[in-house]
Amino acid sequence: MSQSQEINGILVDVLYNTLGKKISVPTDFHSQVNCVKAMQGNDCTGLVDSLSDFLVTSAKVYYSVETNNKQLNKKLKQWLNKEINADYKGQVPRGLQSLSEEYFKERWKSSSFPVLKIVKWDKVDGLKFPTKMFFVDGESIYAQDKTNTSEGVKIGNIKYFVGKDESDPLEKGVIITKPFARWFDKYPVPFMIKRGIYNNFKIIEALKDKQSEILNQVVPYMFLLKKGSEALALAALKGTEDNGKIYTDTEIKDSLQQIKDTIENTFTSYRKEMLARGSQWDEEIKHLIPDLEPMFKPSLFTAAEKAVLGGFGFLDIAESVASNRKESILNPTAFISEIERGVNDFKEHILRELIYRVIEENVENRIYMNEEFEIISSPVKGFVTDKFRTMIRSLYDRGIVSRQTAVEMGVEIPFEAEVTRLKREKERGLPEDQEPPVIQNVEKDVDPTKQANKVVPKKVQDNDIPDDKKGIEAKNFNKATVEPVIKKKKLKK
Repeated sequence: MSQSQEINGILVDVLYNTLGKKISVPTDFHSQVNCVKAMQGNDCTGLVDSLSDFLVTSAKVYYSVETNNKQLNKKLKQWLNKEINADYKGQVPRGLQSLSEEYFKERWKSSSFPVLKIVKWDKVDGLKFPTKMFFVDGESIYAQDKTNTSEGVKIGNIKYFVGKDESDPLEKGVIITKPFARWFDKYPVPFMIKRGIYNNFKIIEALKDKQSEILNQVVPYMFLLKKGSEALALAALKGTEDNGKIYTDTEIKDSLQQIKDTIENTFTSYRKEMLARGSQWDEEIKHLIPDLEPMFKPSLFTAAEKAVLGGFGFLDIAESVASNRKESILNPTAFISEIERGVNDFKEHILRELIYRVIEENVENRIYMNEEFEIISSPVKGFVTDKFRTMIRSLYDRGIVSRQTAVEMGVEIPFEAEVTRLKREKERGLPEDQEPPVIQNVEKDVDPTKQANKVVPKKVQDNDIPDDKKGIEAKNFNKATVEPVIKKKKLKK
């Protein structure tokens, strides 16, 4: 085995031994949050921060609260979109969507302990609404269990404070949620810890740190000088007539020094980094660098990276269960379900609770508070496919969904903006001024500019009907409108 192979073997052993070291995950809640934040601050995997950002961005959908009362709907829309956190004067983004984004950041990227604190109530168009609120940093929350040990666990006996000194209790005007814990748990387990993402992140980090260490310490510039040969050495030992030669250590060192002096005079930057050695046999000069390929193989990280993806919900599915090979390799169903669960939790645990408190604050206003409230959220746009849009179009043709849903889900354009634009275009007379031009001249002998814009339907076959017009709504579909033709106007003599 050559010296280079020996060096490579040692380096690979050192690298693999890194996997054998125990990676400790803290059990204390606040230490766990510190670890999660440090991981988000320097993501050496390139997976954790980007995927968690995608979770937050996808879950930031449009939320609304609707009733059967138009005036109340107007007040609710004013509150949700314009009045929430308006008092911060731009230091904090206003509106419910920005508040929901903070909820999801706390849920997935930090402590997984979203606690909403309501700071101020104001009147908005005659009704009281919470207008100033924010999510507390989960790392700053401390709990004290007031339950007697002999009584067992009692929900509601755990008191929460902002800070260790317990001077700022979280009692009134707060909504405490623990999405990844039981009701009676003192602290939740952060999402990144609970799903094993942090543990596998540390494995990848340890491997990359060891690679950097090897590069810095074991791969300096190395130089090899060989002098003499085996035949010359044997001839010298046998004392034959052929002139043999065995170089002494002093002669080899002198040759090395000469070469080093030449290199140092030519490349001054190598003076402190130059390593060289000499040996017997014919003189040969070459660079000696260990083979680094075994230490940088992607397969070293495959298991840990797959575990990170699995923690986020990208799971390996058996081929017998999956419909195709791509799906059998990686299935994002659990990832999508987690986003949908997060959206539903924000609606039910945060927004619905806010509505209940609004009702309590305005109990004297029976005209509005006796209405039934319905909390609505738009679908996650990141998962809207062409098939989904086709289905929305088909449902709209059947009269099952509204124009607003068809516009916002089909082409992702604000519906109210389009209504305003259409009104403005009608006022300007654009529908009449900008009629579609004639692009098909069926009767070749007639000048299309002299033809009347009278459309005569052309009968078509059943197989010419579009797919989204087949089914229940086919009876309302006029086949003759599929392919119009232009009828020639009779010319006066």
